[in-house]
Amino acid sequence: MPTRFFVSVSFQVIVVCLTARCLAQEITKDNYLKYVPLSSPPILCQTEASRDLCLYGNEQDTSSYKDGNLDGIDDSRYQRLKELCVKFSPILFKNDYMIPLNFRAFIKDGVTPLLYSDTWDLTRAEHRVITRETINLALADPLEDVKLLHLIRETHPDSLRTAKVQPTHQTLKVLYFDFPGEDETTWKQAYHNIISKDLQRSYQEYSMIYAHPFIHEPQPDNKGKRGYEFVIQYWFFYPFNDGANNHEGDWEHLNVIVTSKMKADSLLSQEEVWSLLQVDGYTDMIPDSSWVIKRVEYYFHQLVTIWDYTRPNVYLDAQRWKAEVERSRPERKEEQRKWEWVRARAFQDDGTINTHPIGYIAGDNKGFNQLLALPGGKNRDSHGTYPIPGIYKGVGAIGATEQIHGSLNYRQGLQRRSQFVSYTDDQIELVPDWERVKDLVLQSPQARRNWSWLILPVRWGFPATASPGAGIVPNADTGNLGIVGPAYQTAWNRVGACDRFALYDPHIFSSAFPMSPVDNFSNRWGFLNATLPTVLSLPTYNYLWGFLIKPLVVDRFDPPPLFISEDIIPFRRVGFVFGVSPSFEDDAFALLLHNERLRQFIQAYNLVRRLENRWTLSYYGQLNFYLGRRLASENLFRVAQSTVRYSLTQPPKVLASFEGDLRLIELSGSLRYNFLPERFQPFLKSGYGYTIYKVRSARPLITGTLDQVDPATIEGLVDRSATAWFHHPKFWPPQRWWPNTWHFGFGLEFLPVKSYTSGHMGAKLEYELYVHRLGRETPENATVARQYLNLALTFGF
Repeated sequence: MPTRFFVSVSFQVIVVCLTARCLAQEITKDNYLKYVPLSSPPILCQTEASRDLCLYGNEQDTSSYKDGNLDGIDDSRYQRLKELCVKFSPILFKNDYMIPLNFRAFIKDGVTPLLYSDTWDLTRAEHRVITRETINLALADPLEDVKLLHLIRETHPDSLRTAKVQPTHQTLKVLYFDFPGEDETTWKQAYHNIISKDLQRSYQEYSMIYAHPFIHEPQPDNKGKRGYEFVIQYWFFYPFNDGANNHEGDWEHLNVIVTSKMKADSLLSQEEVWSLLQVDGYTDMIPDSSWVIKRVEYYFHQLVTIWDYTRPNVYLDAQRWKAEVERSRPERKEEQRKWEWVRARAFQDDGTINTHPIGYIAGDNKGFNQLLALPGGKNRDSHGTYPIPGIYKGVGAIGATEQIHGSLNYRQGLQRRSQFVSYTDDQIELVPDWERVKDLVLQSPQARRNWSWLILPVRWGFPATASPGAGIVPNADTGNLGIVGPAYQTAWNRVGACDRFALYDPHIFSSAFPMSPVDNFSNRWGFLNATLPTVLSLPTYNYLWGFLIKPLVVDRFDPPPLFISEDIIPFRRVGFVFGVSPSFEDDAFALLLHNERLRQFIQAYNLVRRLENRWTLSYYGQLNFYLGRRLASENLFRVAQSTVRYSLTQPPKVLASFEGDLRLIELSGSLRYNFLPERFQPFLKSGYGYTIYKVRSARPLITGTLDQVDPATIEGLVDRSATAWFHHPKFWPPQRWWPNTWHFGFGLEFLPVKSYTSGHMGAKLEYELYVHRLGRETPENATVARQYLNLALTFGF
């Protein structure tokens, strides 16, 4: 993980440097094609199961099929599908002020009534616009309708979209909406109320989500048994995306898979699907109250994480559920916590089954790009949908981290109405497969106005936006393009991991101990994260903050979970070390007994001084934070004592010696790198620290005589009282806050016990060299070099 961490950091720095030049050029209507792929996106078809089981009604049955709304859905089937979409509609908690909105309201209210259509000439090296057209979708104007019909015919999914290209004539048509705002600042000005800190009141009335049911047929099992899953895709429209990357327009979604409580995790038969749809003759087959959530699939940033309600089966009684949990073998760290969260989601306070999935909208970006942002809170509206609050590692652009705020107990969150949105019948729009309306939009002006958005390859926002990474690769999506509509998304009519959406199946850790410097970042600090949050990630300071100060100011008893999806995860996060250190010390410590009287006496009688330092074993303890498998932040506390001797000599005769008991206290921090990450870990380390020391019980030892000198005079050369603490930290002046000691070391740690669940235990042998000045307060501010050979036992989890 440290290797990936450093690669990620380096890549982000490179991206920032390379895009500085790209972003210097404003993206306009005349040059946006430099960022847009030179082809139209493909549209995804309906599933064969939806077609064969007549999910939206049987168009061939002319006697009973009625479509009064011109939406491609049989009117009676529409009512049943709408009931199901309302029953299983999500409850969404807000991380910021933005919520899913009704894009039709933007058109109806005249906020964004225009559909832009630009035709580009691609035959030349410098692409240029041939024609620009707009269609006002808010007007029921015959001329506007003719323009819309012509556009639909030209880009219709049934047309030959891979037409031959003439060498002298090649064009590309780009369709897009243009919503208010064009960057982080203007988006906030358009939608955010600075007084209420919420969405502008006029936009709150736009609250809406889009529900698209479909039938999924998984691959037959080993016995060839076939079956179906009934899926409702809930699509959420946001007019912008302000995350690690910026783009205008955003479509996010989650999947709710519905099953019968009696079937648990089994697939549905054709008859059971028809019972769910209440097809004549099958309405009484399964009670309506039996339909429950089978699993919820949360999609965010080309990732998907799955919460399965039936493995283990949360709908069993408590005793049987616990028994099933005990029989299950977790495959991810702390997976039992996830099972408990799912069980809590499945029931309401009164014990009845909850059919509404819970989602959390967006999160605070915690990547290194925060160091380029102004303080105040930006990059908070990436609008992915997460299952639970916490810190999600490696989910954002360039592997960035996102933090989702909220209570792990969603019922507590529901006590604050302003913190979440839920949806009633009139706030959910039913969206059929585009095949159901593809002919209607060619025949009816009403159908064109209602469903052209589903058919047309429209970008839901200005085609390109200034963003980190924009323009590094020409004509490629680097996360800054206006998003395409739901039917053009690779997850349309698909479940689980699919094209462009990898599985995010995380291990669960506690966030009490950071795994990287960005874990201490605050989104609101912006470039100020380079100050205190970065310092708090460094050795020594992370110990002082995490264990001595933070528990007093932050609730550490229930820290949010931290999620990591890598298969190779750290087997330890925190370690404790207890050791002893035979030392090879610098004799210069004896200079602490030196004073002006001694200096004058030595000069007067032409004496030679001799310094000695006789050390005993020192003892130390360490608190270590492991940032992955190779990098560790070590915090050492050492207590040592020795006897120092300052001797006056007339070689070869020793006339007098002055002894004192040296007491040394040290707090140091190291960054350690393991060359091997397994049981045998050779390592290098380097760091800094704070070292204070004093001499007490100074005493003379007179062993010889000096002509014309009274022994009492020699005894008075050194004060018998204790010296002051040297390098004693003070609040002022500020330079006393800086470390006074630097060190280097190497060694080997052996871990015979190494477990991802119960922790680790081992032994360590290392050599350390500490260097510092004796102190400005001393008569001679000499350089001291202390050497230690450390032997220690290590423990941790």
